[in-house]
Amino acid sequence: MQILELAEYYNLSTEEQNVYDIAFNKAWATFDAVETAKKTGIEQGKKSEKLEIARGMLNKGLDISLISELTGLSPDEIVSLKDL
Repeated sequence: MQILELAEYYNLSTEEQNVYDIAFNKAWATFDAVETAKKTGIEQGKKSEKLEIARGMLNKGLDISLISELTGLSPDEIVSLKDL
């Protein structure tokens, strides 16, 4: 908070401060939820892309250990792509 905002906050009544705090906490929780969802979506997208790349490598006949090394996927994850 800026100094002016702090001064305005402390000039509020206790009840007004409580209302402000509740609204601020709700806004912060919403922001946090959106940021978490974005990060999760990005991570899922990266994982999906790695799986597609690994699938292509498998189709080209590359060794599972090499695919694992290049993509960061576990050998089990790569083997499971053979069944798809």
